[in-house]
Amino acid sequence: MVEVKAIEFILALSLYIGIKFLSAFHNTQKVRELLAGLVSLFVFFNLWLYTYSGILGSFFSMFSIALNAAPVIGIGALYYIDSKKRKALNYFSKYVDEKVVKELMKKDISVGGERREATIVFTDVRGFTAMSEKLRAEDIVEILNGHFDIIADVCHKKGGTLLKFIGDAAMVAFNIPLKQEEHEKLAIETCKEIIELMKSYSKEVKKKYGVEFKIGIGVASGELVVGNIGSERQMDYTVIGDVVNTAARLNGVAKGWEIAVLAKTAKKAEINGEVEKAGVKGKKKEVEFVRLRV
Repeated sequence: MVEVKAIEFILALSLYIGIKFLSAFHNTQKVRELLAGLVSLFVFFNLWLYTYSGILGSFFSMFSIALNAAPVIGIGALYYIDSKKRKALNYFSKYVDEKVVKELMKKDISVGGERREATIVFTDVRGFTAMSEKLRAEDIVEILNGHFDIIADVCHKKGGTLLKFIGDAAMVAFNIPLKQEEHEKLAIETCKEIIELMKSYSKEVKKKYGVEFKIGIGVASGELVVGNIGSERQMDYTVIGDVVNTAARLNGVAKGWEIAVLAKTAKKAEINGEVEKAGVKGKKKEVEFVRLRV
């Protein structure tokens, strides 16, 4: 009786451990969890067959083959399905914080294009050309890297999706790939924090290199298409739409330490300010915006 209970305990324990490790693998995508789960289930099935071989009788051989193959087939199928999910998530790990990637792993991810409401942020350095003429290329790279570090850190902390760096400019999106409440307000809060930190950084640049360093930011929200766009050889997770162009143009309107916010975006973010108008390339009508000085 004691021996039977011991075997039953080992059976239950090995099954529990197997399921636990498979669950861990599903969440973390680590191969060691997959292997540990496979070994535990292998022990469970073989011990179960050995214990109840007398009851199974002539069906023992058939059960032995089928049940030993089941964990391998099942885990192989799970690995194949999750490998597709991991491939999609690998795209996002370049653009968003690790916490966002973990949240995405719990959902069904599509790497195709889709229409979404989003807020787009464009930042760039004011007087970059003049600064480039005064400094060595190595110094320019060092300054830009420091300024991009600030933008990346703040965006990841706030949940923004850092889409790309273009020369001295950065492009950030909110409400993608995960939905965010009040993304317009969140985007502007992020911009303000970036500028505050960048002001301190500009003092370091001035002291070390003797040049002025300022940034301007453009913000606009609206409907766009988001997804992986490119060729089979190279793809980028990016956004396309009129709102993207508008944010880029407003970035050109903003002066140093200013945020030019599309009027309707400012309204949704509950920001009060004088509404200005500016002609932007590619648009017949002037664009209404609110200028924020930080």
